Amino acid sequence: MVMEVNRLVGDLLAGGERLLLPGVGSLKPVTRPAYRISKKEVMPPLRTVEFSSEERGLSLVDRIAVAAACTQEESEEVYRRWLGHTQQEGVLTIEGIGVLKQHHFKVDEAFDQRLNPAGRKPMPVRRRRKGMDWMVLIGILAIL
Repeated sequence: MVMEVNRLVGDLLAGGERLLLPGVGSLKPVTRPAYRISKKEVMPPLRTVEFSSEERGLSLVDRIAVAAACTQEESEEVYRRWLGHTQQEGVLTIEGIGVLKQHHFKVDEAFDQRLNPAGRKPMPVRRRRKGMDWMVLIGILAIL
């Protein structure tokens, strides 16, 4: 049951949905656009997850009810059991997704790979060619 709810949380966050964890707060996916760091390099866009103590977004209880096709009461019980397994001494550990500790959510490395397949390293910028490409010129001359 814990693994299934963790997978549901991961799928919702990866899909860009803000998720309300009743009694805990909200997890919100955030995207930072790509930006140029030099003439030759650009940082790729970066997706991450932020925590807010404001309770906004789609409730995980409601999402469990839809995913499991069960009643609201049953999904609330599943949520309570899941929270009991994942929250220990004020630290919420969603295995494979991340850890919420002292109002800061740290994304797990595997989930970060899922959110950012291009990675976090600078990427080279391809130079634009000025003038005609030699291969195009040879092709035109061959046609003529």
